[in-house]
Amino acid sequence: MQERQHVFFDLDGTLTESRTPITARMTELLHSLIEIADVGVISGAVRRQMLAQIPWLSKYPVYVMPQSGNETYFNDTLMWRNELDEEALTLILAHIARIRSGASYKRTVSGYALDENDIVELRGGQVSFSMIGHNALLSRKISFDPAASIRRALLKEFPFESELAEVNIGGTTNLDYTRKGWNKAGNVTRLTTELGWCLNRCMYIGDRLHEGGNDYVMVPIMECQNVSGPTETAHTIERILGNEFPIYCL
Repeated sequence: MQERQHVFFDLDGTLTESRTPITARMTELLHSLIEIADVGVISGAVRRQMLAQIPWLSKYPVYVMPQSGNETYFNDTLMWRNELDEEALTLILAHIARIRSGASYKRTVSGYALDENDIVELRGGQVSFSMIGHNALLSRKISFDPAASIRRALLKEFPFESELAEVNIGGTTNLDYTRKGWNKAGNVTRLTTELGWCLNRCMYIGDRLHEGGNDYVMVPIMECQNVSGPTETAHTIERILGNEFPIYCL
């Protein structure tokens, strides 16, 4: 009997548009994929937001990995939860404050009406800093920093130097902070190790696999497929279902 494949997906920009419900077509394709492969969905979002976009996730045998996997569930059962401690949280919030007090950031967001309650989210295992707000209009989020050049420049101007925590570019407008090693790659590696999965039979599908993108950390650990959005993701799933995209264990 052939060993099952293991397919991990990013959420926003991959399975759905940013903070947007999944389509009926994507749901149909994922349900078909679940029949032949182990499926995981990993996102910087909190679990509540993931379920708002894909309401059936907790009812199917899917590995649901909010906060870049710092919470991980299977069949609606919690497998683990990582929490930032006070020391790491203090360092992270101080770094965000430095960026926000700088002239570069103020100039960048000067044309936006910011909701101060929507800029920083404390998610437990992750802190997410959205430059213009997590719930800003989708069109504004998509056009804000499509190549992540603004966020890369801010991190160059305000480097985050810490032995406890790290920052990665996330989503369309975010900087996502976690404990060092608690990023997507670290938590997916933990899952595959605990389940005894061969990494050479794993694939990660995401929309930001370029250097500096929030999916880039996955590139060294498994085969990855970059997509331009949900439409291309659907075509990729169709290829897997048609056995045009086999993942071999070497």
